[in-house]
Amino acid sequence: MITNAATNHDSPLYGEDAFLKLIWSESEMSLYAHINNVYDGTIIADLQTHGRPFKEYLKNERSEPYLLHLNGTIDTEFFSTGLVIWREDSLKRPTTFKIGQFRTLIQLDEQFCRFLGYDYSCIANIKTAKCYLPR
Repeated sequence: MITNAATNHDSPLYGEDAFLKLIWSESEMSLYAHINNVYDGTIIADLQTHGRPFKEYLKNERSEPYLLHLNGTIDTEFFSTGLVIWREDSLKRPTTFKIGQFRTLIQLDEQFCRFLGYDYSCIANIKTAKCYLPR
């Protein structure tokens, strides 16, 4: 078995839990395309979803990645500026956040889900991804 990071994306020992998920299902892409067509505000998503489906594929210039404060806490106030997309796999895999010009990986937990459920209204739910708007 090869044990370097570049070749272990498909390894049963390392792949699923240790690496970012850079593949989106057809239902996720359909949701993102629909949101892109009907919502004219800022779309806030994890860095990978912001970059690949929204910026590159859907050419959305209003998409923004999740942000952190310089002290390492999640910038929850930023979420109130737009539609938040949350992917279920962020509970099992690290999610990339931006801190200024830098990036870091954070494992989200049930507390983050409770925050979204309490302060935001879920407007779309396809199990693997949910969309939230501020109440």
